[in-house]
Parts: sequence; C-alpha cells; structure tokens
Amino acid sequence: STPGLNTPGQTFTATYDGSQAVASSVTLSLAAGTVSLGSQTVTLPGLIATRVNTGPVGSGQTTWPMEIVVGPAPPLWWATYRKPTLQKLTPGGSTASPFATGLPSGPIGIAAGGDGNIWYSGGTTINRITPGFLAPPTGPASIAIGASVGQLTTDSQGNVWFVEPTAGKIGYIDGTFTPNVFNVPTPGVLSSNTHLALGPDNAIYFNEVGTSAWKIGRVNTPATGSAGTFSETPIPGAAIDLAPLDITAGP
Repeated sequence: STPGLNTPGQTFTATYDGSQAVASSVTLSLAAGTVSLGSQTVTLPGLIATRVNTGPVGSGQTTWPMEIVVGPAPPLWWATYRKPTLQKLTPGGSTASPFATGLPSGPIGIAAGGDGNIWYSGGTTINRITPGFLAPPTGPASIAIGASVGQLTTDSQGNVWFVEPTAGKIGYIDGTFTPNVFNVPTPGVLSSNTHLALGPDNAIYFNEVGTSAWKIGRVNTPATGSAGTFSETPIPGAAIDLAPLDITAGP
C-alpha cells in the first residue's frame, strides 16, 4: 500500500520477494493521472489489476492458469501451471471442479482437437479427454511421443500439432492418432517458450527463442501440401530484449 499515490508524475516502487503466502487475490488500484516508470511516463486512466492465486494459501508454491483455449463445448479451458489439473470456465463465469490429469506435474499445452475432445501435453505424452472429463469412447486416451512435449495447437483439418523443444522437432497427430514428426532446420531454436499458431494460409507458425537469432518459423500442414516443409523469417533488428515469446494469428 502506498498512500497518496494520486499525484501526476509521482514516482513509486513496488516489490514482492515471494517470501509470504498470498491471499486468494491481491488488487492494486491507481487513480487516474501519470506515473513515472524509469525514464518513461505512463498515463493511467485509472487502473485496477488483480492477481488471483489458484493454489492453496501457504502452500509455498503458487499456481496459475498457464494456457487457455476455447473448447469444443462453450467453456474456456486452461492448464494449471505446477498443478496436474485442467479447468474450464463457462461464459457465465462459473468454474467446474478441476480435472485431475494424473500427470506428475502440470500440463504444458492444451488444444481443442478436431475430434471434439480436449488434448493436453505432459511429459512425453499427449492426452485426450471429453468435454465432460471422461475418457474418449474411441481412440487412445494417451499417445506416446519420443521426447518431452511443449505447446499444442490445431490446424484447419483438426490435426493436433505439438513442439518437442529439447529434440528440436515439431509434428502433428493425424486422424489415425499417428504422430508425424519433422526436424526443424536450424538446431537449438526451440524452447519451452515456443508456441504454435494456425496462420490464415493454413500453415503453422512458431516463435524461435532457443538462440539469440530470433526468427518466426513456418511449417506446411496437410492442408497446404508438402507437410513438414519449413521456412524461417528473421526478425529485423531483434535484440535480446525483443525475443518473440508467443505468437497468434491476427484478425
């Protein structure tokens, strides 16, 4: 709490060292005006920022929503960082009881598959559940991949694409539940922060953040033809503080 933080141009510093348990939520409110942040001045129309702790108070380990996806049913779904659960949120704002994935740690990626199920990655497997938190009536509930799996996304034909950051590979699982895996041409460019996005041309795009040579990668899908063919585009003038940490398709 900083009393009197209402003066335009007033400078303040706020820190949190992580040593204390956080309550269920923490809210920071600032009145309208301007605040100096280092050499920059930010104009605030009035800001309220709330940080919600999804883990138990005093657990010593904070969890939070990590990835979010629109499911095949109306709810929004998300994976929970550091906690082996999935959760869903209805448009009305109510949450269902968490689904225990059985993974040793939290899911990393989550996607709505073309089969109407929710897909999620954890360890060296990609897994499937129905929107009702049940095992799929057909096909495997878990598909083994040769290395640790990161983020997921779905292409225009419903295939689920995935990243193997440590192996330097990107692939997809087709309608027969068969993994199709391809080596990214440049070694070392993938990391746990590599995300995937379906582009308007039906190709899959990804951010290369494993080295300092920041690039945006593109890989063909079955819909584009020549699936597994890559191209890479350098980011002009990119520096260490301009790493592409996520990616999505625009409107």
